Amino acid sequence: MDTVKDFMTKRQAIYALLSALYRGDLNKVLEVSKEVPVFKDFLIEKGYGRDITEEIKNSRKSFIEDYESLFLGPSHILAPPWESVYENNDRLLFGKSELQVRRFYRKFGLDVSVRVAADHLAFELAFISRLCSVVDYEDLKTVKKNVRAQIDFITKHLLSWTPKWNQDVSENSSTGFWRDISEIMVKSFKEDLVELKARSKCL
Repeated sequence: MDTVKDFMTKRQAIYALLSALYRGDLNKVLEVSKEVPVFKDFLIEKGYGRDITEEIKNSRKSFIEDYESLFLGPSHILAPPWESVYENNDRLLFGKSELQVRRFYRKFGLDVSVRVAADHLAFELAFISRLCSVVDYEDLKTVKKNVRAQIDFITKHLLSWTPKWNQDVSENSSTGFWRDISEIMVKSFKEDLVELKARSKCL
């Protein structure tokens, strides 16, 4: 089993790059993946049979077009990347879950502008990455606190809506890129949760 530091730092990088991916920053994902193989290795480990760096280099335009269609609009957004959209049939932003997410962030010193919805997928992924960033891994009190927070956040937030969102991505994606990575990501949340719970018992 990896040390706590190895486990957390690896996940910090993976969640940070997933966050970059779902805010549409393919350039960052490409640049970092060229230098640090952790994200590419993560995808391969989860069954993604293609080289993400080569894919982005060769098909960036079509991936961006698909991203905009799925997650931005300009009119009807096919797979809205906000938690509150999936909390009821009205599919509206700034619902109850958005406020809950915002409060969760604040407990850990993170503020999101009131002008943007705090429950965007990219923000939620970045928050998990932030919780993995522990200054002193010998400080077990802080490590325990952050691990428990990740368990709570993944359970109450990421896993509460991303399976439904992933169905929208799967049904509407015009490229295998977003469909496959979204499916891998949602499955990895469940696996991550099991691992976090096991780790928390050992701390």
